Amino acid sequence: MRLSDTNGAISFGLQRNQVAFDTANNTYDIQKANLERQIADAQIALRRAQLSADTTRADAAKQLEKIDYDLSSVDPTVDGSNTQIQLDSLRRQLERAEFDYQTKLTSDNQTLSGFLLTAKNIHTDIKNLMNDSIVESDKILGRTESRR
Repeated sequence: MRLSDTNGAISFGLQRNQVAFDTANNTYDIQKANLERQIADAQIALRRAQLSADTTRADAAKQLEKIDYDLSSVDPTVDGSNTQIQLDSLRRQLERAEFDYQTKLTSDNQTLSGFLLTAKNIHTDIKNLMNDSIVESDKILGRTESRR
């Protein structure tokens, strides 16, 4: 074998190794870019998950506040609760109805007393009219001892 053949073989091997090195270097760059993209995607996914968790926590806190408010608004022992306001309104309506009922009873009793008094007056008037009729008819007819 000649030196030129050996040189050629070395040169060819060197070129082959250079191509293999360039290919490996390109593969490394591609894999590095893919890994960096995956890391960036994972960071974005992590940030989205954190935002979602924060939102869920905030929503849960608001829901708990609303539940607490709703519970306090129906608790009759809490001043200003809807239930207490409704109960107070119902009590006032009941008191007003009781007052109206008592007023109606008093009015009806007074009306009844007035009717009874009127009936007594009519009875007395009829009695007086009857007596007057008897006296006047006796004057005309002379049926009693004193008028004969």
